[in-house]
This record gives sequence, structure tokens and C-alpha cells, in this order.
Amino acid sequence: MAEETACDNGTRRDRLGWCELLCDTRRMTAAAPAHVPPATPLFLAARPPTRDAFFDNARFVMLALVFIGHAIEPWQGPDRPMRALYLSLYAFHMPAFVWLAGRFASAELTRTRAVRVVERILLPLLIFQVLYAVFHHWANGTPAVEIGLVRPYWILWFLMSLLTWRLLMPVFAVLPAPVALAVVVALTAGLTPSIDYDFSLSRTAVFLPFFLFGWRTREQDFAWLSTPWARAASVVVLLGLVAAAWWLAPQVSERWLYASVGYASLGVGPWTGMAVRLGLLVVATVAGAAVLAWVPRRRLAWSDLGSRTLQAFLLHGFLVRGAIAAGWLAPAVLSSRASQVVLVVGAVALAALLCTAWVERALGWLVAPPIGRWLAAQGPDKGLG
Repeated sequence: MAEETACDNGTRRDRLGWCELLCDTRRMTAAAPAHVPPATPLFLAARPPTRDAFFDNARFVMLALVFIGHAIEPWQGPDRPMRALYLSLYAFHMPAFVWLAGRFASAELTRTRAVRVVERILLPLLIFQVLYAVFHHWANGTPAVEIGLVRPYWILWFLMSLLTWRLLMPVFAVLPAPVALAVVVALTAGLTPSIDYDFSLSRTAVFLPFFLFGWRTREQDFAWLSTPWARAASVVVLLGLVAAAWWLAPQVSERWLYASVGYASLGVGPWTGMAVRLGLLVVATVAGAAVLAWVPRRRLAWSDLGSRTLQAFLLHGFLVRGAIAAGWLAPAVLSSRASQVVLVVGAVALAALLCTAWVERALGWLVAPPIGRWLAAQGPDKGLG
């Protein structure tokens, strides 16, 4: 059995696992449930029942929403219903994804944890930056392979930001009111005209409050979400979100939801920009909680998929970009509602497929290069500051 260490938030964590990050496939976060979990299909290769089912379920639900958003992005512009769905999803799904990443972050950066950061964030970032550059050249027929180390390729912004958040954790852990300070950072970052996709600085700043909020929250903080009144309120919230997205669809820019550029690039002044961004932070928090209210808390046959979300997140970009290059996601191809429904269902099915143990066994070495033991053997496990 893997050696475990006690964590500062009272949970038990596998020493060799990725307990700080979103897709830790070996993390142990709660006591074993009292009920007997349902039989799990062999291809899911179920994890030990000591994992927290709620967070595994939440990870997969949010990942599926990410897949849906990326699937409808290329053609949602001229289609108002799909654009309203797109804006609704982007209002909360990435903030919730970031919150889940922060939920299991640690304020300490020991040598062992630094090794995990290298193995589970830095190396995959570098590897997939190269792979996506080569794939982009092949799929789009560009003159040359362009490998940039400053600007992460599309979805790889998440790894770049995750690396920064993880390294900043020891600093924010000793500051008073870290979440409030992070909100100030998120609002003022947009004042810098040059802030954009480079090093994912804008998204790192804007989504930082959700990462720290996840770090500060504990399992018992979510018990109220499953109450009848909370679920009733969540229905009102989500209906209101969709209605607002429908109303704003023809006139609002989705770039506000990407959080990737400053206020000047969005065409607004500083005070308007900060007011809108603060409103979006509130909307993301409330809407994310509304969705989490409906996430099952018991272990289901598909719960284990939530333990492998990083591999699915990193790999699905090849399929999406390939489909775009082939013209399969063009508005002319997806003009009927039936084809759009098939695409949405297919996105969820793809998310489930890429989270299976089969994919982990075949391609897990890319997502988590197995050099952790070698790095860990290079020195004693001491605090790094």
C-alpha cells in the first residue's frame, strides 16, 4: 500500500500521488463511505473506495462541460441558442475547474511536492507545447513548426497558470485575507494594457481567487448545497443565467469570459472594466455553486472517471483542433438541431472515453512522465521556503 502523509487540511494523501492538483489519480481525500459502491465496469479500473465521490463526480461533470464548450465554440456565433449555451457554460465552468484544482492544493512546498509539480505540471506543459505545435503544423499546413515557450498553446494556459498558482501558494498562505487580496489582483490586472496570453498572466490573475477559494474551503463547507432549498435556488440561478446569456448573446463579447486580455483590449475604461470583472467573478461563483448542488455525493459507476480528468483535458485538444481543421465543426455542417444534439452528446461520450483506465495505461506516461522517483532520490525532503 502506498505510503501516506497527513496534510494540513486534515485529509490523508498518498505520498507518491498528485495531491495538490486537479487530477491526482492516487489522492485519498475522505474516509470510506458507509454504503457499498455499485459495481464498476472493468475498463474504469476503479480507485480505492476511500476517494471522495463528490469531488470525483464534480471533476468529471466540469470536464464534460469543458468538452461541450470547446465542441460548440467554432460554430456558435451565428446560432443564438447555441451561443447562449456557450456563454452560460463559459460564465462558470473554468472558474469551477480552477476551484477544484485549488481544493486539494497545499500551502507547503517541500521537495516531495516540488517533484510533483515538475512531474505533473511543468513537464507535461513542455511536452504538450511541442506536441501541439507539431500537430498544428500538420493539421493546418503552416509553413513551419512554431514552438513558443512564452505563449502556451490554447488549452495549455491551464497548466501554465496552475504552475504559477502552485508556486505562489506558500506566499498567499501567510498573507491575511488571501482570497480578498486575490480579488484585488484579479481586478487590477486588467489595468495593464499589455497583459494578454503571454505566460497566461491575465488568466492566472483573474482566476487566482477561485484557486485560493478552493484551497480555503473544506468538505463540510458544501453540505448545504445538497439541501432542498439550495437546489431549488440553484434552479432559479441557472435559469436566470441562461436567460441573461440569451439576452446578451447578440451584443456581448465572449472575450470577457476568457479572461485573457486587459480592459483596453476589451474596449472599456478602467472603472467599467473592474466593475464588469467583479460582476463576472460573482456570477461564476454563484453559478458554479448552483451546478455543484446537483452533483451526486455518492459513488456511482462513472465516478472513477473524475480521477483522470487531466489526461482527458490535455488529449482532447488534438481531436477538437483536428475536427476544426477538417471542417467538421463548421456552421454549414452543424446547421440542424439534430446534428448539434449529437455533437453535444458526443462531447460527453468523448470526455468519458478519455478518462478511462485504458487511455491512462496507453498515454499516461505523457501526462505524468515517470521521473518522480528519480527526482525525489536526488536529495532530502526539506521545505523549500
